[in-house]
Amino acid sequence: MEEDKNKNVNSAFGGGSDLPDWPLVVPDTVGIFGAQVPGESEAVPGSMTIVLDLEAVPGLMEVIDRNEKGEVFDVETRWAISNPPQSDSPIAILSAHLPEIGLGFHIAILVDVYSKALMAAAKTKWVTIVDSELYGRLRSQNPFGALESGKSLAFGVDDNEPLLLVLLQRLDLPPRVPGSEATANAVEGADENDAQFVSGSAPATLAAILLPTGEAPAVVLIDPEVGKLREQLAPDSNLEGRWAAKKTDDGSIARFDCSLDGEVIASWSIMNPPQELVRAAASGHHMVAVLAKPVPEGDREAALAQMHEGVPIFAPAATEAMLPLMDSTRPD
Repeated sequence: MEEDKNKNVNSAFGGGSDLPDWPLVVPDTVGIFGAQVPGESEAVPGSMTIVLDLEAVPGLMEVIDRNEKGEVFDVETRWAISNPPQSDSPIAILSAHLPEIGLGFHIAILVDVYSKALMAAAKTKWVTIVDSELYGRLRSQNPFGALESGKSLAFGVDDNEPLLLVLLQRLDLPPRVPGSEATANAVEGADENDAQFVSGSAPATLAAILLPTGEAPAVVLIDPEVGKLREQLAPDSNLEGRWAAKKTDDGSIARFDCSLDGEVIASWSIMNPPQELVRAAASGHHMVAVLAKPVPEGDREAALAQMHEGVPIFAPAATEAMLPLMDSTRPD
């Protein structure tokens, strides 16, 4: 979906629509706002999160500022689905209208790109609009605390039937026993003692986590001995990584296994991983770069050279094993 072709709702619908002629915006990205519930192995989705340039909708920033000061606005909403010829994916159009102040706008979301987030919206019937700065904090902090210090607007969207219909058409949803996969991953190593769980792994230090808007996180680990691994690898080696996690009497342990052609060739362990790392690993696919020493600040050429000398590893999936370590409890 090209943003310049979708500045009005008629172009998003391929030429015709019964929707009001309000501004139409394309999100920077779309995600899921979730919380960890005590006793549950999976984070419970609370709403769909839409990351917008708030200035792109005239009057929206003022609404959010007034909302932060305690004003409550009625928000009328509806979903509509478009299949324009210029897009390979259907487009979900979320329309929001605040009749008290005469503000209305549409948000265009690619169904095939953001199907999981749209499923969360259909299930919870809640949407939260945030700016990119707050979205970054939501990915690295307790969401309840982050929302208290950022620009956001949450509202209900009761009419979820259009979403459900298009998602059922586009997704091949397999049957699943609730919590079964998460539980299997989360308890990996539960019967092992701590020494067995980290056996064969090298201790690593978390150096940085990069959270670019709309892109996968990048985790930077430091292992002074990683050069020995790099010497054994071909330049075109495609490495995949997988996290495991274990609670202990003294805290928790995260282990990252690196595989080549399905065989684990290296592992690293981190004691008491910080919440930023837990959330980055649990949020979806991401990159892990293992370096021999911290990247120097302010020296771009040295930093690039050092990154080139490290070992890049692709983690292709979210790590549900991290969920029991995630602190998303509502503050007292």
